[in-house]
Amino acid sequence: MKININKIKWKNDNWKLLCPVIHMVVSVLFSALFFRHDPLPFELMLPARDIFYSQGCERTVHILMSLLFGFLLICIIWHILFLLIEKKRKFPFLLVALSFVISVLVLPGNFTYEPDNLLSYSFAVRNIADYWQSVYLGCLYRGALYVFPHPMALPFIQLTSLIGVVYYISEKVRSLFGKTQAILTWLIVLLPEFWEIGINPYRNCIYTIMSLWFFSVLFFDCIEKKKRSVREVLFICFAGAFLSVFRSEGIIAAGVLLAALLMIYKVPVKKLYRLLLFTVCVCVAFSIPQKLGEKKYYGKDYSMINNMNILKDVLSDKNVNLEFDTAEEDLTAINRIVPLEGLMIYGIQEYRANNFVKNNTVNQSFASKEEQDAFIKGARDIILHNPGVFLKNRLAVFCEANGISSEREGVYPSEEYLQLYATLVTQWNYSYEEIITDSYPVFLFQNEAKIDLSNKLTDVQNAYYGFVYGGSLFFVSRILIFLLFPVLILYDIRLSGKKERIFFAWTELLLLVQLAAIILFSPEGRRVYYYAVFYVMLLGCFLLSLDIIKKSRAVKEMLPPVTNKL
Repeated sequence: MKININKIKWKNDNWKLLCPVIHMVVSVLFSALFFRHDPLPFELMLPARDIFYSQGCERTVHILMSLLFGFLLICIIWHILFLLIEKKRKFPFLLVALSFVISVLVLPGNFTYEPDNLLSYSFAVRNIADYWQSVYLGCLYRGALYVFPHPMALPFIQLTSLIGVVYYISEKVRSLFGKTQAILTWLIVLLPEFWEIGINPYRNCIYTIMSLWFFSVLFFDCIEKKKRSVREVLFICFAGAFLSVFRSEGIIAAGVLLAALLMIYKVPVKKLYRLLLFTVCVCVAFSIPQKLGEKKYYGKDYSMINNMNILKDVLSDKNVNLEFDTAEEDLTAINRIVPLEGLMIYGIQEYRANNFVKNNTVNQSFASKEEQDAFIKGARDIILHNPGVFLKNRLAVFCEANGISSEREGVYPSEEYLQLYATLVTQWNYSYEEIITDSYPVFLFQNEAKIDLSNKLTDVQNAYYGFVYGGSLFFVSRILIFLLFPVLILYDIRLSGKKERIFFAWTELLLLVQLAAIILFSPEGRRVYYYAVFYVMLLGCFLLSLDIIKKSRAVKEMLPPVTNKL
């Protein structure tokens, strides 16, 4: 009997489907059998509201979302791998190798950029939802561990994604504007915060990378007037929907997505309704677990904590106005949540210290719904009756977060806050040791010299940050980008005269709204809050500048023949 080899020979498409499935199955089995962890030795959050969302439901949802994210990451990785092999690209593999080496060197020090990362890891490996940092962050952590069950998987996937988006941008720039311009793209790696974004698994850094991918695809599609398949548009809608719920400021992604569907892809009305319905369904599906968790454990604590430092700055200002009708009632409502005297000195620290003393918690106040509503109303009234003081202090916080040193004197933490901090340090140390214990091989990752090296590398990055952005350079660079982007957009629209370029104007408007929201309502003055909006605007400035220069050259080349005919 003659066997036809062609009939039993697997096609490449079969392998493309089978490899991710095998990878996921093996990873899940390995994690279930060998990547197991004992219960945490410290207390977890206690419910503040009695709702139907049980711990069993929370755990099930966390596991399902983690599996979804893990499988998506695995599918994307295998898709890119096959694509690079088919196109015989070698340079990307060198970049992946570089990411791997850096990830090995920085672990576990990269987790210490933000102590919250440490607890997020311990919660994620146990499928415990962390609603304060957002449930999606923990699911992404766990999903990355399905790709490869090792703490190094987080910085490796994160850094590879960041370098990957730079490579994508450089290749697109090469095809549109030339090799020299493509090389300029890589200058971004010289920016000090670039490496922090790549290895610090904090939610804002991960959000920045996702934003760069989302906006770079849309920006290039707009410039190229590219038409995508239904499957590709659906994937873009899914990405935009997830980005809009991952962070509160990410809500602008929904508006940007709508503009892209109308102005770039020119989707017909009938198809537009279906795509919008799909996007809304994805948003709702992702939003429900986080909203239920927030309601169960926090109520409106997050809204209250956003106001703590704002109230501190306003109430401690010598020009504060407390002569309006409801002032006494508002101050009483605030005092029920956090002592006014301490709030005016310590701000958010006093809120957390007070929670620790009363409830042995950090961000949970366990206040009733009526008390929380009264606090938020009181904070709003005080701000509305002190607009000048509010704006002055908010701009001061923005300047401090972006490189202008503060003239305000720091205060020594209260005794209650020091007690809270000591408890947190104990928890952070436990999670830090757990990351080291989960890392293998032991001779490498549990070596004291290697651990010291990882911590020194983060110190070097911070020192480089201070060196590059010494003086007011950091602040000036931010302001230039925030101002230059809208100017370039207006010039480009006037030069090109193409309706689809209005997409850039709409995107800029939404980014400015996002920037204003961060300046006005961010709970603390931290530079990491501005990374996403800055890098997206920087990308827009870079691409529009190249496009404007290219058009200007084309016009100059056309002028001699035209004038000769005249």
